[in-house]
Amino acid sequence: MPKTPRTNTIDKFTFTRPGDVVYEFPKYTSASCKVRITLPPGSTWTSGPHWHEKRVEYFRVVQGAAWFTLNGEYKVYRPSDGNVPIPLFTVHEWGRAPEQEEGDLIVDEWTAPADSFKIAFFRNLNSVILDETSDGKTPPRMFATSSLDVG
Repeated sequence: MPKTPRTNTIDKFTFTRPGDVVYEFPKYTSASCKVRITLPPGSTWTSGPHWHEKRVEYFRVVQGAAWFTLNGEYKVYRPSDGNVPIPLFTVHEWGRAPEQEEGDLIVDEWTAPADSFKIAFFRNLNSVILDETSDGKTPPRMFATSSLDVG
């Protein structure tokens, strides 16, 4: 099977999977390594359960309500809860809280140590998904049986 050429997304700072999730990356001139993730009303997107071995991950709910499962414990976070740290090796997953019926859920996500690894990971992941799917939502078959090391 011939290879499909990849879309060059080096100058793209927003990746949208319609009705599902929007990722916004800082411009290259920014010192920030935060990724802003927006889940619109009706989105069923989740991060999927995963853990990190090299970077502590942080979340902050900017708007709305997000559910998190940390090592099997479920909790809903809102902007007033501040930063949500995810320690190394903690299995976690998150998504839009069911009690938030209206408005976008907006979450900032970053890691410590701060570096551009997370941005590169999200950029590559979303480029592949958007290039390899017709609807921009259904992951390509190669993700069905593979795992991703996101540090």
